[in-house]
Amino acid sequence: MNHSKNKFNIEVNNNVENFFSIEHYRQQLSEDGNLTQLKCQYSKTLPEINNENSGKFWDNKNFDHLISEISNPMAWDRLMTAGSWINKTPNIIDVLDIGIGSAELEQALYVKDYRLTGIDVSQKSLNEAKKRFKQFSFIKRDIVISPVGTNKFDLVVALEVLEHIQPSKIFSVLSKIYKSLKSNGYFLCSVPLNEGLHALITKHNSNPNAHLREYTYPLITSELKIAGFSIIKSKTFFAFHNNYKLKSLISQFFFKNKANNVLILAQKNG
Repeated sequence: MNHSKNKFNIEVNNNVENFFSIEHYRQQLSEDGNLTQLKCQYSKTLPEINNENSGKFWDNKNFDHLISEISNPMAWDRLMTAGSWINKTPNIIDVLDIGIGSAELEQALYVKDYRLTGIDVSQKSLNEAKKRFKQFSFIKRDIVISPVGTNKFDLVVALEVLEHIQPSKIFSVLSKIYKSLKSNGYFLCSVPLNEGLHALITKHNSNPNAHLREYTYPLITSELKIAGFSIIKSKTFFAFHNNYKLKSLISQFFFKNKANNVLILAQKNG
């Protein structure tokens, strides 16, 4: 196995523990506000988690657990918040939804006159969405590989998508999103927090959702800033199944750093 060292003397090889060491170092740099050094930590030579995000994988996974207020109150709250923010944001007509999954967001938006384009790697997801939302356009496309146009959209949405992109490719993807937006366009995204991915993979040999990143709030916001976005607002969510609203309200005040998910609305600078 080849070994090398980066400028911060971190040993590099294709081993999961080393990936998490580097990911934690990125988190430290983001917490320190050191965006210049953070940007240097995304080389293709650094170890990454094996990418299992194929179309076949998501043909099944996208329909495993459909979101409802009862089955997954946190995901439902995130979805309803996303829909509300979109509907309240002015001058939104052309929308790109990256990773439509089971098209819950489309369900929340179909009552408005948006010109929405949805993309996904799962053909099954696209076929089901086409049946339900004939007013929208759905295309099989992988944002990591394919361009999505220039100056086309007022809003790009990527809910639970960025954690499925390897670090060496994240700024390429964010650059595509940035370029696809019209002047002062918006980017709405969400990522998991505090999910224990390190323990899942190293102790339990499990990565059921094919996640490739271990995000913190400072890390995701720092990556967005490096990519040229300004943070407009954000909301954190907690994975409670019982008494969701009450427990979430209390946690927002006392345990915000223990949140399980974050939704962020950002804006293109210029």
